[in-house]
Amino acid sequence: MNYKIIGKIKNGDDLLGTCFLINKRKIISAYHVIEKITDLNELNVEIVNKKIPVKVYYWNSEIDFLILDIAEEIEADIEYSDIYLTTCIECGDKWESAGYPVVYSCEGEEENEESDRQYLKGDINRIIEVGIADIELNIYDQRHDSEWEGMSGAPLIIDNRIMGVIIVERKSMLLSKLKCISMEKIIGKLYESNESGILEELSYKSNNLLSQRCETFHKECLEKFKLYKCKKNDLNANVFVLRPEYSINSIAEIIHTYLIDYANELQQLLEMNSNNFSSSRKAQRNAYEAVDEMKKVLLANNKMILTVLWVLLEGNFKFPRIAFAFSMINNDLKRDIYIDTTNNNIKLLISYADCNNNMIDSLNSILYEIENEIKSGCNCIDLFIWDNLALEYLDLNTKLTIEKMRNGSINGEKINIDLVILNAYSSTLYNNNAYKFISKNDQILSNRINKDTLIYTSEIIKLNDKYKCINIKDVNWICLPLESIEEFNSMFAI
Repeated sequence: MNYKIIGKIKNGDDLLGTCFLINKRKIISAYHVIEKITDLNELNVEIVNKKIPVKVYYWNSEIDFLILDIAEEIEADIEYSDIYLTTCIECGDKWESAGYPVVYSCEGEEENEESDRQYLKGDINRIIEVGIADIELNIYDQRHDSEWEGMSGAPLIIDNRIMGVIIVERKSMLLSKLKCISMEKIIGKLYESNESGILEELSYKSNNLLSQRCETFHKECLEKFKLYKCKKNDLNANVFVLRPEYSINSIAEIIHTYLIDYANELQQLLEMNSNNFSSSRKAQRNAYEAVDEMKKVLLANNKMILTVLWVLLEGNFKFPRIAFAFSMINNDLKRDIYIDTTNNNIKLLISYADCNNNMIDSLNSILYEIENEIKSGCNCIDLFIWDNLALEYLDLNTKLTIEKMRNGSINGEKINIDLVILNAYSSTLYNNNAYKFISKNDQILSNRINKDTLIYTSEIIKLNDKYKCINIKDVNWICLPLESIEEFNSMFAI
């Protein structure tokens, strides 16, 4: 049990209830504990052995939810517990919590030597359909004289994850039970109310593997690629050119690192939190075996080149990849869904494994397919293969929007599309003398790139006018010195 996040909420010296930290500045509790307080100037919390003044940051009586703001960041070394939305809660699941009940006793429990904080554990008794609370909790080993007033605002912890907030005691002639409201219900209400700022506060992750991955490849891509920006009318073009001091082998090394990192993250997400040396070595071997399997599948389906796009989009834009769908018309085409972390937007990107002879015809074909899918109201669950690793670590606001997509509940809205086009094989860019002296002739190369992309950009603008359900916002050109896709695949032969 993570006791460091648990604290008392007080009005002056009067105990109101329990509260808990979710990050260095924000504290969660139940709204009803302060509801009758007319003067909040003496509101404070006792946490990490300090008495700290707080202010009300957000409250919502419909879900009995309260967030308090601390004037200064807490500098104590605290490993915060993460809030989870997607973990399913079922009857019989084991839970734990800690708080400050007024009268408390459990069989065999020793009183805490440092404070009156008490530890509770039990299991889920039932899921409640009506009312604010939606989960009822059994409490293990309690005695008949136990009273739980003061536990309001304590966290419901399952597997070290914050799954809800305790809000009320249900007394009975036998043993009392606690009721809580799940984070799933709280977050759903906040999402319906467009409380994006509050959802951002609740999105803190103590170890965000997705952010770490994006940051790692961002540094790699800044070092190895030069970015040029072009614009025609309202259409933006981003052109990524491999710097002359690097070769295509450098990209192969990044891709191998990406796949290793991805395999490691999957294992951590599933269960690997072991400090055992033997287990760690075994996990490392499993990661390399998993990478070899991924390579075999990608090579067999002629899709290895797509990993270039994954790395560059995550690296250059910090867009986590969250789902993909192979085209149902053309096996050389693949669609990916990425997240724009800057604007918190979901973007559908069309990635090209290999450009056909007539690129505009190929684009038109896949756009036509997507348009028809939208018009027919296809369920997104059937269209997309979702990356659970990414979904686990996305911020809550984005995650809920994705849930709407997965359930097919986003209808009638125009979908913004970014095109991602691999510009290789027939490209003459790398034969231009300006490329060899990119640092000295940057403007010359920029002019060349503008000229090369201008024709295609004009045609893409015309395509945009043809469709009612989709809107092309940006075109991302990935320029690599490749002679053929076979040459690229040969670098990954196992």
